[in-house]
Amino acid sequence: MKIFSRYNHKALCRPVIILFILAALSGCATGGVPATAASAGSFADILESYAPTGEPLKIRELPVSSPGIASAADVYIIVHPGYGVFFQNLTREKHEASKYLLLNKQFENEASFISSRAASGATIILVLPRDFETEGLSPPSFISYLNKTAGGPSVFYMTSKSSGSGNIATDDMINLVAFLQSVKAERIMIGGGYIGRCQGEFYSELTTYLGAKNAYIVPEISTISPADISDQDASAAFEAMRHQNYTLVRRFIGKKAGNATANILSIRPPSNN
Repeated sequence: MKIFSRYNHKALCRPVIILFILAALSGCATGGVPATAASAGSFADILESYAPTGEPLKIRELPVSSPGIASAADVYIIVHPGYGVFFQNLTREKHEASKYLLLNKQFENEASFISSRAASGATIILVLPRDFETEGLSPPSFISYLNKTAGGPSVFYMTSKSSGSGNIATDDMINLVAFLQSVKAERIMIGGGYIGRCQGEFYSELTTYLGAKNAYIVPEISTISPADISDQDASAAFEAMRHQNYTLVRRFIGKKAGNATANILSIRPPSNN
C-alpha cells in the first residue's frame, strides 16, 4: 500500500532552500519576522560560495553488493540533498521572509547532519536527481558542495528517475533493498524533501518493497515545501526549530501522510541555531 499519494512531478518537488546567509527581503514581512531577515538575492552568492573545482564527484555510487562494508544498525537516506540552492533559481521566488527563514534553517540542519554523520562513519545514502551532472544552475558547484559536505568512506549515492521525482528505477530499488539487508540495517532513517512530495514518493516506494516496519521519516532533517505551509505556520515552525522543537514538523508529516500511516522517528536535533 502506498504511504503517500503521487503528484505531478514537474509541480511537486521544487525544494527552495537557502544556505547559511540571512540578508534583506524588501517589502515582505510576516509573523513578526523582520523584512530584512532573508534574501532571495543572496542565493547567487551562496551558489558561488561553492566554486567549481573541476573535480569529479568523490562519493561512490551505491554498490550492487556490499563486500567489505561493515554492518550498520542505522542507515540514513537523504532525498535530493541541497536541491533548492543548486537546481532552482530562487531569485525568481516570491515568498515571505518567514518561509525563507524556515527553508534556510531546514537546509542548515540537513547540511550539518550529513557532514557530522559522514565524519563519524555513519552509513549514508544520498538520492540525487538523475541528471545532477548536467542539470541545474551549476552542476560543478553542486558536486563541489557534495564533496565538501558528504565526504566519507560510508557515504554512497543513487539517483531518482528525474529532478522532479523521488521515485527510483526498479532495478535500483532492488539493489537498495539488497544493500540494506546485507548491512543488516535495523532502522532506515529518511530525510530530505519535500515531506509528502519527493520524499514521500521515495518512502512509499521503499516501503512497498521492504515493508514499513523499519523505515522512518526523521523530522529534524526533513524539509517542508513553502507551497504547503502558510506564512504564519512557517514563522512558528522556524521559531520552534531554533529551540530544537520539531513537534510542528512531526504534525506536518502526519498531515501529509493523509489516511496512511508514516513511521516517524526523531533524532537529536542539530546543534546549529
